[in-house]
Amino acid sequence: SIGMPINPYLWRGSLEIVDFMPLLSADPFGGVIITDWYTDQNNINQRCKLNIFIKGAEMKTNNLKVNSFCQTLSKENNWVDEKVDNNNNRQLENAILNEAKKIKLSQG
Repeated sequence: SIGMPINPYLWRGSLEIVDFMPLLSADPFGGVIITDWYTDQNNINQRCKLNIFIKGAEMKTNNLKVNSFCQTLSKENNWVDEKVDNNNNRQLENAILNEAKKIKLSQG
């Protein structure tokens, strides 16, 4: 295959966790998932997007990286970048890992 081999459970777990967000790009050979901007109906003045990188064949934490980007709508109707909360990125990584484990166990 072209590109680095990636863990199929991390791949599927990532797609499951972000299934409510529109996908901009998903490259299973390179292990990259990029979502488009997503706005929650409860907070229409904020939007977020994710870049997810799966870097290896083993299902472990250091083979998974989530980068999030959020913006807030200003009074002038411009989107302004928010400071990234790395805690949120870690929580998403943990959610993906847990989902990947569930998928692997269900295939027994």
